[in-house]
Amino acid sequence: MIILSSPHNPGGSVWTEEELRRVAGICLRHQILMVSDEIHCDLVYKPHRHVPLAGLSAEISDHCITAIAPSKTFNLSGFSTASVIITNSELRNKFAATLGHLHIGLGNIAGNVASQAAYTYGDEWVDELMDYLSNNLDILEEYLRQHIPWIRMLRPEASFLVWLDCRGLGMDDETLNRFFLEKAGLGLNRGDMFGPGGSGFMRMNIGCPKATLTRALGCLKNAILEK
Repeated sequence: MIILSSPHNPGGSVWTEEELRRVAGICLRHQILMVSDEIHCDLVYKPHRHVPLAGLSAEISDHCITAIAPSKTFNLSGFSTASVIITNSELRNKFAATLGHLHIGLGNIAGNVASQAAYTYGDEWVDELMDYLSNNLDILEEYLRQHIPWIRMLRPEASFLVWLDCRGLGMDDETLNRFFLEKAGLGLNRGDMFGPGGSGFMRMNIGCPKATLTRALGCLKNAILEK
């Protein structure tokens, strides 16, 4: 089995159709089940476009499980509701039976209604959200460039989660995390929790009001200047 984060988290990459076809081709040749986590698929910045893995061909769809949820896009995490799309009936029946045995497949009425409403009527919300998030990215990028050049932002192609390269601060991961928490008063995700390649990075959530973002950046700047 391969679990694909599409769009990617924490890097924010939107996989192209060519990239997805290459991955799927390898998996089909070696009979590897593909699980595509597409929870951030609605949060894609222009001009990029999300390509559903299972939509590439009937053969790929037959060997693919797609997971989506309204929780990220519509801020509905409290409803604990997601959707799993499996076109292969045999695989779908096995999946449903396993959920039934574990007693975790019942869902909840409120979450189901909220999910249906979000996907049916939420287009305007998503359009305005993406404009807002894109502006927040601009604010973050410009602020780092002007005031905190020791930290580089990897501008994402999707998602409200931003990968920050903090290696210019010269701290190990534990020290870096304590610095953000204790000196700047900011609770970010430390990069090394995503694997060895994340050492020296922090993941920032910009899905917040502009005032909150600018206040956080001011706290970070002051903490660095006082270091």
